[in-house]
Amino acid sequence: MDILNIVIIILVILIIIVLFVIMYQNLDRRHYRRRYGGCKGTRWGCCPDGMTVRDDSEGTNCVSSVGGCKGTRYGCCPHSNEARRDQWGSNC
Repeated sequence: MDILNIVIIILVILIIIVLFVIMYQNLDRRHYRRRYGGCKGTRWGCCPDGMTVRDDSEGTNCVSSVGGCKGTRYGCCPHSNEARRDQWGSNC
């Protein structure tokens, strides 16, 4: 083999490696989460958006839409979506 053929083979190998790296970086994150645990693989699951992992059982780090526990005056009862009637949660 002459030097030109060796250079061409090396370039083809490098192009293939670059293409694999680009394809790997463009994987859909939702597919990755579904395949490798996802929300079920976390301690408290995910927020209602299905992507953000909850930091605690109440999901205090979740961005709420209109309504929900953060849309109530006193929040919700522990481990429930039932709204508290007062600050002490006497209905819980």
